[in-house]
Amino acid sequence: MVQEVRIRLCKFSPIIEYGLGKLLGSVPGFQVIADRGVTRPGHVDIVCAASADAGTVVRLSSRARVLVMTDSSDAEEAQRYFLAGALGCVSASAPLRTVVEAVQRVARGQRFLAPDFGVPTPVGPVGNEELSPRETEVLSHIANGRTHDQIARTMGISRHTVDTYVKRVRKKLSLGNKAELTRAAISTQLALSRAR
Repeated sequence: MVQEVRIRLCKFSPIIEYGLGKLLGSVPGFQVIADRGVTRPGHVDIVCAASADAGTVVRLSSRARVLVMTDSSDAEEAQRYFLAGALGCVSASAPLRTVVEAVQRVARGQRFLAPDFGVPTPVGPVGNEELSPRETEVLSHIANGRTHDQIARTMGISRHTVDTYVKRVRKKLSLGNKAELTRAAISTQLALSRAR
């Protein structure tokens, strides 16, 4: 038996919340939970939020997977939501099938960026220096929010080796700080997922 995906709608106007709730509630496997203003860990699988500030996304993403529905399809805005902890971003003008796909993907813990956003300008290597497969793997783990210690355990390497890979990536991509590294990681991951 397929487990239902429990969805909480947050920050929408009452009319949009009602309509979106009816549409999503009609999809087999989706259950829309009434918004009581509090999302307890484990109570819902996904919070589908209207355009929200980064602080709201950070707070919500500590309790559930977050899908943001925006009024625009600006790729840079989507990146800000991803950096704040959202797993998906879809525009309010997206077709229902795109919203359904976004909910399904986010429910599985996968990132989703609706096609109408376009691919954010990927950060590529400077010159002809390509990232090695291990450097790309480390970058992917960073995009998923893992710490250097978590990456080391997952890859079966030392923390020092992870630090070395990160230094190489920063040099090859001309990145200065952790925020730039994270943006590059997310941008690269989105570009790679679109290419598949």
